[in-house]
Amino acid sequence: MYVLLAHNHPQGKAKPSEEDVIGTRNIENLLKTLGVPLVDHIIVGIDGVFGMKNNEFYRTFENY
Repeated sequence: MYVLLAHNHPQGKAKPSEEDVIGTRNIENLLKTLGVPLVDHIIVGIDGVFGMKNNEFYRTFENY
């Protein structure tokens, strides 16, 4: 079993907020206690798709 988190910022950029980072760390720590790896946390925004695992954009949208 693996977990992939995803959410969107409908009116904002895909870069994670401080709350996103803290929440992801908390969830990842909880999953570790269960022996379940967190694959990534994907954020979709008006400027593209951001993956927190590698801290990089997977895709940017040209019409931003």
